[in-house]
Amino acid sequence: MPEEDIILDQDDRLDLIRLQFKQVKNIGFIRHTFLKWTRDSRYGILEDVSEFLDKQIRVENQQLKGLAQSLKGPHPDITMINILKYVVKHIKYRNDIGEQWYYATQILRRQYDDCDGINSLIYVLARYADIPSYLLSCGLVDTADEDEEIDHFTLFYWSTKSYDGVGTYLYNIDGTYDVDFTPIKHRLPFNIGTGIQRVYYLFDEYNTWKVG
Repeated sequence: MPEEDIILDQDDRLDLIRLQFKQVKNIGFIRHTFLKWTRDSRYGILEDVSEFLDKQIRVENQQLKGLAQSLKGPHPDITMINILKYVVKHIKYRNDIGEQWYYATQILRRQYDDCDGINSLIYVLARYADIPSYLLSCGLVDTADEDEEIDHFTLFYWSTKSYDGVGTYLYNIDGTYDVDFTPIKHRLPFNIGTGIQRVYYLFDEYNTWKVG
């Protein structure tokens, strides 16, 4: 079947996410919520998770823009994998002591971080590479490694290209957990079960949704 780009807007994306998570988890719906998270446990700093992303994007940073533009491919599907490969190669995984969410420029300077830093860096670079926010969602999730609780920060990407002639799909792009460099064209769409057991929150730089 021929490959086809399907144009999605913000409303389309939300409808598709509702359908996706209803199918795989029977959660019913996604409702808007406001979520503050411990950005730095050393000083008791809390920050709205969407604001954490937005403040890194709304004032254009030339270092981030230049890097992101150098990683752009001929289609966002290729750009996402280029960014994933770059971040995994250059940013080493290291657990924080306590809870600290660092900004993208800090992470590039430090050259190490944990899941929240590495995967938020991928999100920020994707936005600077001109991938629209409605195709991206950060997620606070539970993985198969722990009991049922929030234990991981991950990233979801909705491709606009249909490779099966039927529809477009959601993919998990993750720089720390079950890292996969397979091109989007050859990936299986995201599904709850084998790795991620539950999704608690989804957010971009504008909105936060509580799942379930």
